[in-house]
Amino acid sequence: MTFAQNYTNVTNQLSQQINPVDIRIWFLIPYFFGIALTIIIVSIWQPKFEGTYEYNDCSNARKVNGKVVDTDDCEKKEGNIAKLNAIIILILFLIIPAIFAGLGYKLGFYIANPKLGAGIYASGLFFQGVRGK
Repeated sequence: MTFAQNYTNVTNQLSQQINPVDIRIWFLIPYFFGIALTIIIVSIWQPKFEGTYEYNDCSNARKVNGKVVDTDDCEKKEGNIAKLNAIIILILFLIIPAIFAGLGYKLGFYIANPKLGAGIYASGLFFQGVRGK
């Protein structure tokens, strides 16, 4: 048998032994928990949606190796704080629930398939040992 045939046989045997993960329990519940946590964070933060903030625009300033050398050429500009806070809130509502959902699904997969989960974890440890990180 060739390497490809062995690999295909092992892959087919593993795919038949994988137990499915219940998406409602291991993905949606952590996702909604992440949304609730994001709502708590935003309500504690209490962002403002009116007003401005000042920043330095150094696009016309003299630069050496990409770093601004002369800050006297920088212009002071004002930005809308509502746009900035809306972008931050949007990013929070995308990232935090996705992190919780991904970790919940991974945990559910490891619980439903402990042998495969142990193999995945062990191979990760092996590659960390080989790379020295």
